[in-house]
This record gives sequence, structure tokens and C-alpha cells, in this order.
Amino acid sequence: MGWFKKKLDPIAAREQELEKKLAELRSQIKQLDAESRGAPRPRVRSTARPNAPPQPARPAAEPAPPPPPADPVFERVDLDHGKRKEPVVTREHFNEQGLRKYDLLAAWQRVVGFFRKTETPSSNPKLIKFLAAGRVDGLKTLRVEKRVARRRFIAFFVILLLLLLGIFSAFMRTR
Repeated sequence: MGWFKKKLDPIAAREQELEKKLAELRSQIKQLDAESRGAPRPRVRSTARPNAPPQPARPAAEPAPPPPPADPVFERVDLDHGKRKEPVVTREHFNEQGLRKYDLLAAWQRVVGFFRKTETPSSNPKLIKFLAAGRVDGLKTLRVEKRVARRRFIAFFVILLLLLLGIFSAFMRTR
């Protein structure tokens, strides 16, 4: 029973698998490159002078280095994008003694938000990695999503347990 074992992260497992494949391909490229440099070059005959003696093939010229990259283009970052604004506090929020009034609607919204499922992240692996690391402003991390799902499961399990206990106690009273 794997109930208490931590599940492997599928993203990290896939990343490790791809890293292994990449390492294999790199070693294969190095091996083929070493073989091609060590092998003698074939002798070729010029088609411009068909009766001329064959000449050894010249090694290919090294490709020119890529041009330096242009200046980076930076986007404006709106840091207030995901941040909540503080609620406006007025005199109506306090009673005669100066204590804050209890807001039933806000309390209900907090309880509902405690179990609310947020939108699913896209299938973009970079976005998922950012969400897991918690580095994208304004978006909830995957840890928060797991926590909400765990709380929802525990709450419904307790409700079901209480319901079954009530049915069982009612059944035992009638006997």
C-alpha cells in the first residue's frame, strides 16, 4: 500500500529521462566526430579538370562564428499585477465600542474559497515548472493546489464519517 509514500514528480522524472537521452546522444556525437576526424579523407577528382591527377580532399572550413546577439529586449513588468489591494476601511466597519463588526458574507466567502478549485495550469512545461517553484507573480503554486485538494478531501471524509456515524447510531437506537 503506497498511501504514505511520496509520489514521484512526473515532471522531474521526465526531465531526468530526457537528460539521460541527451547525454547518450552527446556521447554518440563525440564518438562519431572522433571517428570522422581519424579516418582518411577520400581522394576526389576535379570535374573541372577530368584528366588531372586526383587531389586529397580539403577539410571543410570552420563555420564563421555567429554574430553577437543584439541588445536584449526587456518587457515592462507590472509588479502590482497579482497583488491584492487592501480593503477600504470606513466607520461603518466598526461598532460603537470601536471593534470591527463581523462580516458574515466575507466569512462565508473565505470558507468557500478554502475548498474552491482554481483553474488548471496549462500544458506548457515551463509554466508548470514556474508554478511548482512559485516564481510567477499572481499565480498560485502547485503546492497550494495540492493543499486545497487535501483539505477538501479531509473535510468531505469527516462529513461522510459523521453521516455514517449518525446512521449507525440511529440504527442502534431502534434495536
